[in-house]
Amino acid sequence: MEHRPILAGTLFALLAYKPQFGLVIPAALIAGRHWRALGSAVVTLALMTLASVAVFGFKCWIAFWNSLALTRTLFEQGATGFEKMQSVFAGVRLIGGDVQTAYAAQAVVILLTLAAVILLWRSRADRRVLSAVTIMATLLTTPYCFDYDMVMLGPAIAFLTAQGVERGFGHYEKSALVLVFAAPLVARPIAMLLPLPIGVMSMMIVFALTAYAAWRDNLPAASTFATP
Repeated sequence: MEHRPILAGTLFALLAYKPQFGLVIPAALIAGRHWRALGSAVVTLALMTLASVAVFGFKCWIAFWNSLALTRTLFEQGATGFEKMQSVFAGVRLIGGDVQTAYAAQAVVILLTLAAVILLWRSRADRRVLSAVTIMATLLTTPYCFDYDMVMLGPAIAFLTAQGVERGFGHYEKSALVLVFAAPLVARPIAMLLPLPIGVMSMMIVFALTAYAAWRDNLPAASTFATP
């Protein structure tokens, strides 16, 4: 984003084929004041949308809109299996919570996660940590996340490991990284047996530890900056 913001924005826009993961990226770009990347993403997304209409017509978008109600019903009732899904919503439903409770829990996590992302992107935190936090937040802020989507954690783990090797690991950070690395492999069978949403729990643990460590490390700089 620093050296080729237009290309970065274009690549962000290309992720729109999975729109449920699109909540965090605009917030991070705005908080970090990456206006050129944000503008590039908006323009690219608009061009992609116009291209789809030009090739397929408006019918594809009408069909997409009309399918949302059925998709929501199947999603809320767990037609695809709550043991496969690794979101807060699915975790609450897995342990027996009703739909309203699951949505409420998901909403709380979305607000807290977005607040942490915005605060960190406005700070002087290490760029590797910011990248890792944004990736994890992308998964935590959607109710529609499957265990195979957790492959996105690979770069996040790499960023945090590189930063830890260079500056040292905090308490429980190594164990948490091992847990979240193994989670995609064991999350589904564990959820089927216990049930226990180990996938989303591991992501929340690593996100909380990482966000807290980054916030704590930036407190002295923030205090010095604010001193008259």
